[in-house]
Amino acid sequence: MLRRVIATSACLASILVVAACGAGDQAPSPTPGAPTTENSAAPPPPASQVENPKDMGAVAEDPCSGLTPDNLAAVGAGTEPPVIEESEWGQGICVWDDSNASVSVTPDTVNGGGFGRIQSNKDLFTNYTELDIGGHPAAKVDASDVTCGVIVGVNDHDTLMIDGAVYSDEAKMQDACAIAEKAAASALSNLPPKS
Repeated sequence: MLRRVIATSACLASILVVAACGAGDQAPSPTPGAPTTENSAAPPPPASQVENPKDMGAVAEDPCSGLTPDNLAAVGAGTEPPVIEESEWGQGICVWDDSNASVSVTPDTVNGGGFGRIQSNKDLFTNYTELDIGGHPAAKVDASDVTCGVIVGVNDHDTLMIDGAVYSDEAKMQDACAIAEKAAASALSNLPPKS
């Protein structure tokens, strides 16, 4: 089971890296004096969309601090100690996995672009659906029968990805997306305001 969750987290993390690379791809600046066209450059990511930015400092350093034992119990995960993996951009991924369900927390304070980068690259995801998590822009991505990811725009630069997975009917919330959404809301509420 743990390998399945880590593989899902790694897959979504890979998409975020590709999205980060693609977000910066723009046509070269025209040579001074050369004619320009309206569509010579890719459109910039959408403007700031986070009205109440949060500080990801602690979670960036320790992704396991993103969810409390009570948060994990509320979604039926976290009965086993967490495992820490590394994202492709070098930050930790904290995975709580047990026989019924799992949750992972993946901060991204490296790639930049905030939620605008995610929106600009939404075609890279399967089943991309925008939603609101605690007043922050978010998207449910790559949902399947057993796994689901939620990416939240924490501030104008950073995102937080929460993956949920369900392994049995005994899980408190039998919908992986419901697990991911509830865990994302909890993780967001645990973050302090950005100063």
